[in-house]
Amino acid sequence: MFLNETGWLSWILSADLGGLGVIDIIPKTNFPDIRRACYIRNATGGTILVIPRSNKEVRLYIPVEKGGALSDPGNVTFPQIMEAARRMMAPYTLEAGFVSWWSSYRVGQRVGSKFSTHNERAFLVGDAVHTHSPKAGQGMNTSIQDAYNLGFKLRLVLQGRIMAHPERLLKTYETERRPIAQDLIAFDRGYLKLFAEPSPSLNREIIQAMRFTTGLSIRYPPSCLVQLPRGVGELGESLLKADLVPGKRLQDVQVVYHADGIPVRLQSRMKATGSFRVIVFAGDIDDAEQFSKVQRLGDFLANHTRGLGSLTMMSPNRPGAPESEDQPAIEVLLIHSSDRFRFHLTDLHEIYRPWSEKIGYDYWRVFADGESAHDGHGRAFERLEIDKKRGCCAAIRPDGYIGAVMDLEDEDGLRGYFEGVGMLVPLKAS
Repeated sequence: MFLNETGWLSWILSADLGGLGVIDIIPKTNFPDIRRACYIRNATGGTILVIPRSNKEVRLYIPVEKGGALSDPGNVTFPQIMEAARRMMAPYTLEAGFVSWWSSYRVGQRVGSKFSTHNERAFLVGDAVHTHSPKAGQGMNTSIQDAYNLGFKLRLVLQGRIMAHPERLLKTYETERRPIAQDLIAFDRGYLKLFAEPSPSLNREIIQAMRFTTGLSIRYPPSCLVQLPRGVGELGESLLKADLVPGKRLQDVQVVYHADGIPVRLQSRMKATGSFRVIVFAGDIDDAEQFSKVQRLGDFLANHTRGLGSLTMMSPNRPGAPESEDQPAIEVLLIHSSDRFRFHLTDLHEIYRPWSEKIGYDYWRVFADGESAHDGHGRAFERLEIDKKRGCCAAIRPDGYIGAVMDLEDEDGLRGYFEGVGMLVPLKAS
């Protein structure tokens, strides 16, 4: 158990799982797969994890000892780690041509009972509130996601973007990230069991686990930042399997820039600027009715009184202004499924291709779900299961997770989302 001076953090789900050695070496070995990420499981039990690195180095995670009477990790020596590795790799040989780093530690699985306290004025992230084995490779991944999740929320509050009840927004850090840490510990226990106990299904189960290890199975619960569709109290089985769902991370898809046809991965385009995004999946705007819907939505997105104009419009360009001032609170992107040669970018509402005295028109906000010259067709609408005849609109949080999904004509729902976040005052109260 860990207890700080104010007594607000304690560990739960505590378990000690044995001692590990980790070494970064240039290996001298006749093991043929030493340059592949793989695991080596000895018939007597135990598994070495092999991670190739740069400069001919390889990182090895090696179980040194297990059981209740574990020695102090500080007493474990490099020769002991190498001896354990040789024993498990036999009949293959292993020597260290060069050692750049090594360490030993005791594997523990723990989750903090709280991630925030003092009325959301103190927070802990990363290894301070969850520890586990390194074999799933989730330590840095989960810690960075903690920090990013908390960081964009603190930024909104400190910049004065949240007009009421900022603590409500900050509370979502714990309600979103602590369940992920608990899931990680449960996953880690099962994962370690797979490595420790010989099983013919190991390969299949590791592949099945990739959806968790890549973070694609994460779904944050409903909150001021995650709003379910109108009339939906909870997500049914069909929605849970879908990709464009509130609480899940927006899937990466290939599209092409409307202006020049150059292909781009959507995640690469959505840089970490701290802005929300409203992505208008416009569908087939060759259809006059669909085009009118998209244009009316553009009016709403640019309207400062009843719409989102106060959040979507660029800050005034003044001489010497920092680049951050050019970042709107909400960046509007549009993806259509029409032939991009059938209409000009300037046919669209200006909110989709805003003008700046510094950079002219922003040609990098409108995309086509079409064929690229060399990389094929991304089929974004098909992959995200969006009806091209209806389209939809998605509010994307600064961390890339989907906050809300609604129809193109649901202006009240779109405004209501940002009122719920706290970035707009409800019209009835203004």
